[in-house]
Amino acid sequence: MARAEATKTLGLEKGTLGEDSRCSSQFQGPEVITWRVCARVEAERVSFALKVTNGGRAASTVRIRLEYAQLSSFHPCPQQPDTRSLEVPAGQTVITDPRQCAVPREKVPFAYQAVGWVVAQESNGGSYELSPTAHVYPDRIIWKPDLV
Repeated sequence: MARAEATKTLGLEKGTLGEDSRCSSQFQGPEVITWRVCARVEAERVSFALKVTNGGRAASTVRIRLEYAQLSSFHPCPQQPDTRSLEVPAGQTVITDPRQCAVPREKVPFAYQAVGWVVAQESNGGSYELSPTAHVYPDRIIWKPDLV
């Protein structure tokens, strides 16, 4: 029971990008925007995305950047390497296309995390956040932290 309560308080999401995917707890800002950093492991690839929600009554544009971490290093997304603007309609959620940030799944064990930034449109910098870690083995995936 204590473990279930602990994972519940983490606020993780499971299945947002499909089977074998996890998203971080929700992060605040800027303004009425909340966001999560997500990763998914499939048979052939590991993919990453941002889930950005606008809780306001007007559209909001933010600057986003998505990378992935492997071998304790950050790497740019193959199809979307740069910081870009993202418009989120009022009261809506936008999930970036995981195909824009995907890498082939290796035959040897590796750990992967999505690395994301969501900042105000006029901002030149911000702090990154991480998805749960996918420890990917040839025959299984172990997520840390994970939901029960």
